Amino acid sequence: MQRLYDTAVYEIHRLSNGIPVYVNRPPIQLDEEIKISVVLKNIGSCADPKEWPGLAHFFEHMTFDGTKSYPSPELLVVPIEKEGGRVGANTSKARTVFYLKILWQDVGLFIDRIFEIIAHPKFTQENIDREKSVIEQEYFRYHKNPDYVLRSALDSLLYNGHPFSHNIIGTLESIRSITKNELWLYHSKYYHAGNIAIVCAGSVLDPQKLIALLDGFFGAMKTKDSAHIAPVPSLPTKTFPVENPDFGRDRACYIYSLPRSSIQEQFAFNSLAKFISGSKYSPLLRELRIKKGWVYESGLVNMIKGIDQDIVEVAFPVKRKNFDEAYQIFLDILSSINKGEYEEYAAKQKKIRRTCFQHPLDTSDSVIQSILRDEKHLSHREREAISNSITLENILICRDIILSSKPFIFKALI
Repeated sequence: MQRLYDTAVYEIHRLSNGIPVYVNRPPIQLDEEIKISVVLKNIGSCADPKEWPGLAHFFEHMTFDGTKSYPSPELLVVPIEKEGGRVGANTSKARTVFYLKILWQDVGLFIDRIFEIIAHPKFTQENIDREKSVIEQEYFRYHKNPDYVLRSALDSLLYNGHPFSHNIIGTLESIRSITKNELWLYHSKYYHAGNIAIVCAGSVLDPQKLIALLDGFFGAMKTKDSAHIAPVPSLPTKTFPVENPDFGRDRACYIYSLPRSSIQEQFAFNSLAKFISGSKYSPLLRELRIKKGWVYESGLVNMIKGIDQDIVEVAFPVKRKNFDEAYQIFLDILSSINKGEYEEYAAKQKKIRRTCFQHPLDTSDSVIQSILRDEKHLSHREREAISNSITLENILICRDIILSSKPFIFKALI
């Protein structure tokens, strides 16, 4: 028996001004919801001016306070929510995404609102001052989170002056000093057709109607040169000890820089990471949790996709006296991967994948990631097929790349 719902791929259309639109059409209808995501490619915190860290995030917040045609949240957002829809946004280092989730029957009614948010935001000093207080509270909440504090310190060393090195929310000084002028300059520079892609997923019952609606709004936007992210510098292969009581606990991070991986290589590195540390009974957790009692969480090894390079990150949330021994245990496990154990793990994962359901709406995130990396867009079924094709030989190649590399080492000490 073959599943149908997850075989859909994304069709690529273009609006009159060249904006790409990626439309997912599942072969069967699961419900009546559609998600429209407007992606500002390469426009995240990496686009913050040096003197205004956090501006991209602040701008994203401000867009929901009102627009030219809908000057208040009561006119802009509340009508969508009354019909059971949702509108929101999020900012990362490499992109900003605005999304609208509504019933298909309401597309014509609400699609202009997400366009207004992108093209015609309205800023008043009163709203800016109020939002400063909101974002300050967000700042304090994040800085009470030890994992966030640690990640911020790690990124500042890892990216060493690159636009990825500062955190997304910015500083209290920058948050408190942002004015209407900075917001308008930022909007004028980056919010144009050359930086936009649109992803539509779910119950797209009439793709031609949807494209026509989008073209009627977004198709008229002016196009400027697309933004680009500066290449990330090579990681220094040395040790950085940093003391900060706000880290909450000692932790050692070993980070291996990889050349930008192919799709097949990404799946192989992910499979290796999950095999080693993906569950309580994985090889690394058996040693560090069950035998030593040093750690609680799984997922200590992760393959992280970047824009122009990828990394494998190995984290040990153990006492500093155990850093070296934990790392050596990791290396020993890598060096002696057991064929039978891996093949048993791979067979189990294939069975798990046969039970998985990925709603078409949830494919948007993987498509957005592929847009940022200019990669092929895969359906859930295609991703499953690649995962099933990973062999022990693929895993050992990834293993050898790690073992032959020197890591960047970050030692977080409380």
